[in-house]
Amino acid sequence: MPLLLGGLVLAAYSRIVALSSGTDALVGTFHDDAFYYFQIARNVAAGLGSTFDGIHATNGYHPLWMAVIVPLFGLVPGELGPVIAAGWLEALLCAAAAALLCAGLQRSVGTAAAALGALLVVAPPGAPAILRGGMESALLLVLLVAAWRAAGACNDAPGELRRWLTLGCILALAFLARLEAILFVPAALIVWRAELRRCKPAAAAVVAPSVISLAAFLLWNKAAFSVWLPISGAVKLTWTLRQTPTLMLSHALDIPWAGREALLRIFGAQAWSGVPPAVRLVYVCSIVALLVAAWRYRVRLAASLERAGVAFPVLGCLLMVLVGQALLGGLQPWQRVPLQLGTALVVAAWVAPYRRLAIVGSALLALVLCARPVREAIPESSSSYARWRVAAARWLEKNTAAEDRIGTWNAGMIGYFSRRHVVNLDGLVNDHVFLAEGIRGGRLGDYLDREGIGWIADQACDPDEDLPRYLARGGAADRAAEFELAAFLHAPSGCPGTAVWKRSRTEIGVRQPQ
Repeated sequence: MPLLLGGLVLAAYSRIVALSSGTDALVGTFHDDAFYYFQIARNVAAGLGSTFDGIHATNGYHPLWMAVIVPLFGLVPGELGPVIAAGWLEALLCAAAAALLCAGLQRSVGTAAAALGALLVVAPPGAPAILRGGMESALLLVLLVAAWRAAGACNDAPGELRRWLTLGCILALAFLARLEAILFVPAALIVWRAELRRCKPAAAAVVAPSVISLAAFLLWNKAAFSVWLPISGAVKLTWTLRQTPTLMLSHALDIPWAGREALLRIFGAQAWSGVPPAVRLVYVCSIVALLVAAWRYRVRLAASLERAGVAFPVLGCLLMVLVGQALLGGLQPWQRVPLQLGTALVVAAWVAPYRRLAIVGSALLALVLCARPVREAIPESSSSYARWRVAAARWLEKNTAAEDRIGTWNAGMIGYFSRRHVVNLDGLVNDHVFLAEGIRGGRLGDYLDREGIGWIADQACDPDEDLPRYLARGGAADRAAEFELAAFLHAPSGCPGTAVWKRSRTEIGVRQPQ
């Protein structure tokens, strides 16, 4: 069963049709943020250093996934070749994770529940956006599943120090794949507190690799980029702290389970606010009812998790979700791996006694997974922002000089396909100077002057209103008068689209800060 399931996932997630249908179809399967990774990896492979724009050194990424894809950009030729290779690598990682998860669950919950648990990770609506969008998600999933399997080996032979050290090393790799995954270390200490109290070397073996990795990571960041943590995390934390308490609470309580993704698709909504209020209310009430039921039957649920041997990964996933919701103001699709994995493990453990239910659920999810390649054969619609970002990038490549600097907030695809100096103005893949000046200091206008930003390009539906709104993020709304619309590439309705504005001032130029 595990190998069959892994093959099914590989066939569905490789998206053979989409990957061979041209730029628009290919690009539409990746997040814009994935091209932050791709552009930096291409620059590193080309010897330009850890930069997105070719100018400013940045550490706005998780290091392990970057280390994995840099060789792809060094060895695979062409513009799309490395991107396709990254997509295939993600598909392989997802297939491996599903097979490992199914094999691990079979021993404790049976074949039907094991298949259901593995399919719940990869088959529901929105799962491909979580796991195969160009981000670090598939790598993280494999490592979390591998950590759980290593923990099972520790249970089988609790006195073998080598097995605890293996678990510790896998957890250290998971941390480098996604920094919040370091919370799996305290999860391990909690679950095995009795054993680790009796065997202090085993506790050290679990903790030491992550502590060493964390120390090395912090020192590398400070030495190379003048900040202790990734610049992207510092920016996101700044955004979160600026929110009102009410907004922070609403974001923290907005748990994006798979059911919400299904509702978005049913109602054709791009955001949760586009779903009818009555439907949203029913969804929230359903989630509340599930949580109440989980609390009501918490003893049985805990016993089920213990029998299935999944208490450790479920606790680790829960800690990651809680911290992500609190610090990041909500979870982007690629940040939902622990939510997806933890939910699947809980369901597999709970339905294990109900074999027929597990069989029916597995069959339905398998059908959904098998239908995915058919869905991918449908051409990308004009309602996707991706095609208009690429179109704007192509326009910039033809109409700007190689030395021109272009500012943008949603910078991934524009930066990658334009092959220009595209400076990221939301700060996620910029440097510590922009964090201090443009994000925390609100002096975006000064930054535009000093850096010689002569163009701005970003997604838009109304270019006249969108540019001041973008500039207002850095306290520079008044600078909109300095720019004029140069191009607007958009769907027939005008939305979505991407606009390019040219700065009309003639005295701009690169100047050093005072």
